[in-house]
Amino acid sequence: MIVAIAAFVGMLLGIFNFFRGLSKDKVKLIVIPKAVMKRNRNSVTGVMGFFLSDQEFNETQELFAIEITNNSNFPITINEVGFKLKKKKNKLAIPIPELGDKGPWPRKLEHGDSVTTYGTIKSILNNTKMNDIDRAYAQTTAGKVYHGKSKALKLLINYVENNKKL
Repeated sequence: MIVAIAAFVGMLLGIFNFFRGLSKDKVKLIVIPKAVMKRNRNSVTGVMGFFLSDQEFNETQELFAIEITNNSNFPITINEVGFKLKKKKNKLAIPIPELGDKGPWPRKLEHGDSVTTYGTIKSILNNTKMNDIDRAYAQTTAGKVYHGKSKALKLLINYVENNKKL
């Protein structure tokens, strides 16, 4: 009886470790579209600061952001970011995204690192396909695409739809 219990516990631990090992090798990117609610420049350092929200959208601002965080256990390089269209394989890529930290693009993210890319609301409003967007995306150099939605993106889409009718 004791041998059977020990064998059963060993089997359960083996299964647990197997799935845990698979999880370690999995790419885990979090993509969150965010509205830029406020931006200001530090008068001492001259560094530009942004207040971002994934719950609100402020149509008076010029920028919209997509934040990408790497929760994988290994580095990932992001080479494309933008918006995915509804019911289509097409994407609206931001060709050369503006980065808050002025770092290089494409961006290599270590475990736990994040990057925030910015695009202008004006360029979004000028794109005829903006009414078809569904979510934000980030693509790795390996060609894997990861998506994200937020209330701020939904409010941006509503804003775009209402302003296209004007």
